Amino acid sequence: MSYQTFPELDSQIDRLLSAEKHDQALELLNQALVRLPQDRGDILTNRALLYCRMDRPHEALTDIQTLLEMKVSCPLNWRAFQALQTLPGYEDIKRANDEIIRQEQATASMQYKIIRPDGVDESTSTPLMLVLHGDGGLANLKQFPQVWPADPVTSLGVTVAYVQSSQVLFTNNHGWLPDPAVARRDVQYAYKSLSEQVAIDPSRVIISGFSGGATTSMVLAFSEAIPACGFIALSPAPWIPEGVDESRVRKAAERGMAGVILEGELLLPIESETQMCEMFASAGMRHQLVINPGVGHEYPEDLGERLAQAVEFILSRS
Repeated sequence: MSYQTFPELDSQIDRLLSAEKHDQALELLNQALVRLPQDRGDILTNRALLYCRMDRPHEALTDIQTLLEMKVSCPLNWRAFQALQTLPGYEDIKRANDEIIRQEQATASMQYKIIRPDGVDESTSTPLMLVLHGDGGLANLKQFPQVWPADPVTSLGVTVAYVQSSQVLFTNNHGWLPDPAVARRDVQYAYKSLSEQVAIDPSRVIISGFSGGATTSMVLAFSEAIPACGFIALSPAPWIPEGVDESRVRKAAERGMAGVILEGELLLPIESETQMCEMFASAGMRHQLVINPGVGHEYPEDLGERLAQAVEFILSRS
């Protein structure tokens, strides 16, 4: 398999794991430690997770100890790592890991990155797509834009703004779900700040995201935390987001909001998404449930094309 960057490697690992090809995924990660030495922390974190999935907890713990020696934290609160909790020395490792996260959180802040359409100056008003990373790997402004491409959307004359949460999950990775109030504050401040920096059409704002970012996008869209005309949710968490109820869906339909849920074929059916689509249909809210064939909770290879189609659907308002 060919890859040049860690996000490319990560996508290949996701596909192997979806196919339960654990041995191939492990071989790929071992090779990557040589090919991508600058990404050693990310690779060891993924290998530790894989060792847990393969019922090899002692090897996972060894990788985590190496990470701590590098002053790199990992997401020990994830379900995959629960098998480590009974191993000797785990409590000391958890305390050291928590301390690194505490130090990282102390200096963390919301950040954003704006990408304008070619040839558009700061004073020309455009639609906006806010993009929220997931609550896991690649959840930072350096890596996430490599898997969630801007070009297919900016080519439509839409400004793209990636937003990085101020909440630290583990080293170089941030999340939205731990504290929804902080998530709301971060996105509202990002929207206010970038609106003062470049001209944005407030009637054509789309909020989008992956996984925890998808769930947060829906929460913020339906609560009117920002003036969203639509949302794009790629593999949201498998529950109905807070505030997405019949009353708010009706109000969203009345103000012309539209939504697109993108979901991996291998995960279907998902009861919460079925129920939400039924609510949307009952309220007359324009929506689409788009299936990504052959994948699970991951980024489809043609995500750029699917994003462009979703943006056109939302902005068409017909």
